[in-house]
Amino acid sequence: MLHLDDVLTDIFGKNGRAILAGISSGKNVDQIIESLSPNVRKKSVQIREILDREISQSAAIRLQICLNLINLDDEIEVLERQIFNYAYQKHKREMEILMSVPGIGELGAATLIAEIGNFRDFLSGDKLASWLGLVPNVYQSADKYHNGRITKRGSKVARWILT
Repeated sequence: MLHLDDVLTDIFGKNGRAILAGISSGKNVDQIIESLSPNVRKKSVQIREILDREISQSAAIRLQICLNLINLDDEIEVLERQIFNYAYQKHKREMEILMSVPGIGELGAATLIAEIGNFRDFLSGDKLASWLGLVPNVYQSADKYHNGRITKRGSKVARWILT
């Protein structure tokens, strides 16, 4: 077994995937170590000890299949681009307004648009906040008012982005 977790904190991070990809493609240890970041290259003695073991061709093929399943970054980028293109084409003004709020980027803005839908369905910002569950519960008895926690109605995702 390869015990990469002795050397790396995240074996599926950038360096871990570089090592696993190098092993599955048949690179030698020196080529694999060259592809790593400088901080990890400092541990080259430990990495050499781990990678000195020979793995079978069938194990390398299985490793490559697993890496292909894990490495979905490219597919995620394609989907994000499609989502952002749609959001900018159909909701350009809303995207610009939402992204002007500190802490909300493209993904947050597109998600809020998807969760809320048509902002014109709400007569005011107060109505939208109430629909999202961002307003406190208010209890009144005679002349005493008690403000409770937020109501947490509406979309959990939209509320998470906004808080």
